[in-house]
Amino acid sequence: MMFPLLLPRRVAATLFLVFVSGALFSLPSTAFAQSADAPEGFPALTWVLERASERAPDVVAQRGALRAAEGSMVGARLSQLDNPYLEVFSDRRFSQSRGIAVQGNLWLPLELSGQRGRRIDEVEALSSWQRTGLDVTRARAKGQAVVAYGAVMVAAARFRFLSALVTTAKEEATYYEGRFEQGDATVRDAKLAAVEVARNTVALQEVRADLTRNLAQLAALIGVASLPEPTGPLQGPSEAIWQRVSQTAKELASQSPAVLAATREAEYFEKLKDRQAIEAHAPVNLILSGGKEETGAARIGGGLSWTFPVLRRNQGDQARAQAEQNRALEEREINEIRTYATLRGISTEREQVNEALEGLRTNGEPAAQAALDASIALQRAGKGDLLFILAARRDLALMKASALQLVMREWTLLADFVALTGKTP
Repeated sequence: MMFPLLLPRRVAATLFLVFVSGALFSLPSTAFAQSADAPEGFPALTWVLERASERAPDVVAQRGALRAAEGSMVGARLSQLDNPYLEVFSDRRFSQSRGIAVQGNLWLPLELSGQRGRRIDEVEALSSWQRTGLDVTRARAKGQAVVAYGAVMVAAARFRFLSALVTTAKEEATYYEGRFEQGDATVRDAKLAAVEVARNTVALQEVRADLTRNLAQLAALIGVASLPEPTGPLQGPSEAIWQRVSQTAKELASQSPAVLAATREAEYFEKLKDRQAIEAHAPVNLILSGGKEETGAARIGGGLSWTFPVLRRNQGDQARAQAEQNRALEEREINEIRTYATLRGISTEREQVNEALEGLRTNGEPAAQAALDASIALQRAGKGDLLFILAARRDLALMKASALQLVMREWTLLADFVALTGKTP
């Protein structure tokens, strides 16, 4: 026979919250990954660049700054008529009359010097500046995504190579351990093979940690919870990626996002200076006056009031705006020269890296592999030594590592190109 369990209301509510909390905390690994729109396999470079241009943290922050600038247009487009204000006076003369005189003045400030138009021009210039600033941020985010993408690809290739090396070293260590037990190999050979296993295992673990870090950095940059490891062969930036940009370095430098942003910034400070100059002319006040005298007679009238901008004309604000404009123009010139010089350097360096990589793949790696094969054949024939095999294998590993470093350098050059020009490969 079963009896219902009766619990106090507070205890039951607490248990219910604990149950719901446990259910919620058991979901994030799946629900959050789905909401983050993570791909099933390792994504293509084009997808990564699209995500980085929209979801990178710096891009999100800069997009917020652009929206704030565009929101300023609401205030800039307000009417030329400012808020009216009312003042009321009352007084009483000490005479035979016992009445009280009352007078009220209604002031209506009206902008007649073009302040509204200058405000609109300033906000439009600010929005244009922030828009080009968003282009600069997107270009940098895409550059960061390219170098992070390349780092993942290179780390994965290095991990696969070292995994194969560890497997070979373990097989070799087992082989020499068996020969040592049979008295056909020295203890030195058995220990050297064991040391080789340990050395390559440590290197493999380090590369594994590098791959994990690179994947996490790339995922954070493009706004996903996690990314799977790449499984395909190592890919470097293809020649077709570079050939898609037919413009010269000079044209790319003059149209780079950083140069355009500095130009828009200078235009904004010019509009700011114009607005500050015109706001030295205070609004004209239309005055409506009404009241009653001590005798009770009504009074009504009107008038105008204005300020002469003779002594104070926002000189300090205009001087600061002029200084900022001059600074932005100098930065524009410097950015254009720096971008042009960097792009020319990237072009030359890319050719040199390609030559070095072609030399490694054509001569270096085949020669190192042939030396390793020859050392193994001699040792199997009883005419060689294990040290020659280990030395040849390390030479081959150095060749592979140098090739991977050159591929990573290619990705870095492409990242610099994208960050400077904003051109998507």
